[in-house]
Amino acid sequence: MTSLSRRKDTILSSDEEEEENYSPAAVMNINNDKPCLFSSQYSSEATYSSSQVTYSSSQTSTVTSSEDSQNKIGQQKRKKLTEEEATEKKRLAEERKIEKERLKAERQQDRERKRLEKQQEAAAKKAERDAHKAEKPTECLKYMTVLIDDKIISKPSGPKILEQLQQSESQYTIRQQPVSNSLTWMRKLPSSQQSASSTTDEDNIVVILSGAEFCDMLKMGGYVGSDNLMAYISQVKELSTGKELTLIVTGMDDYIRSQKSSPKLNRSDVDRVLVELQLQASVNIHETSTADEVARLVTALTKAVAEKPFKLKRNKALFSFCHQEGDCTSGSAVSEDGSGVTALWINQIKQFRNVSRDKAVAIAAQFPTPLCLIQV
Repeated sequence: MTSLSRRKDTILSSDEEEEENYSPAAVMNINNDKPCLFSSQYSSEATYSSSQVTYSSSQTSTVTSSEDSQNKIGQQKRKKLTEEEATEKKRLAEERKIEKERLKAERQQDRERKRLEKQQEAAAKKAERDAHKAEKPTECLKYMTVLIDDKIISKPSGPKILEQLQQSESQYTIRQQPVSNSLTWMRKLPSSQQSASSTTDEDNIVVILSGAEFCDMLKMGGYVGSDNLMAYISQVKELSTGKELTLIVTGMDDYIRSQKSSPKLNRSDVDRVLVELQLQASVNIHETSTADEVARLVTALTKAVAEKPFKLKRNKALFSFCHQEGDCTSGSAVSEDGSGVTALWINQIKQFRNVSRDKAVAIAAQFPTPLCLIQV
């Protein structure tokens, strides 16, 4: 038992010595004069490990430096690209802004153009409505002004003419005219049609002569002839710039009956001259007996001149009862008991050109059926 214990202690002590020999401290505390193979090998391995660590560190440092350099270059490139991108972005933004402003200006111009077109279209429609209204028989006299020569006022028919015009609510102006004893007309344009001038002259002129004045021109030179009268007519047309001439001769028969000096005129001579004037000089001639007839005739002529545009448009229509396009008289209904036949007959008569309703009513009253009219 004792020998076993000692043997055990010996083995344990030898194991401890081996552990101390292999420990790093034992290797580090070995005397220089007593080196051992294990310690030099360990030292060599340690040196190799240290150099390897140093090489690894230097290699790591080199890699890190290379990466830093590459990162720096990359950052510079990115910075440079960023500046270029910013410049390009700014340029594109400016281009977009300019394009946006251009499109905005185009839209504004388009809106302004459409607005002006609408205004012009509305103005044209208003002008057309105003013109159509001004041409209506119930409205046209409001736009007319009669220009009366001052010498007419001194004639017996002068005051009567002014009285008749006032009763018809026609406007007139008294002033000296290029042609003595003449009447002309001036039409006021609707406000929507006024441009440089607000009025327009009508191409009609009326000259009022007494029977004595007319016959004196026929007897001028000691003989009866129309030469002097034709010369007078030519002068009037020249002064009136080619307007349509109408002569109103008042008191012709009274003068023929009362004439005493020779050569004396008879009615046949006067009628022959009147026919020549109408055929050769295209002059409209109206004879009157009294001042009241002259005044009524002037009023009727004023109304005719005022309605002239309306009647011209009406006569251009396919049927006279169609005054304007889409403004035709509606059909007349005829019932079973026969009521409405007269209205239908009147509308049929109105289809003839220049036949007004008043004329159609008068014809229907005289000839109540088409058969009655055919049998005449």
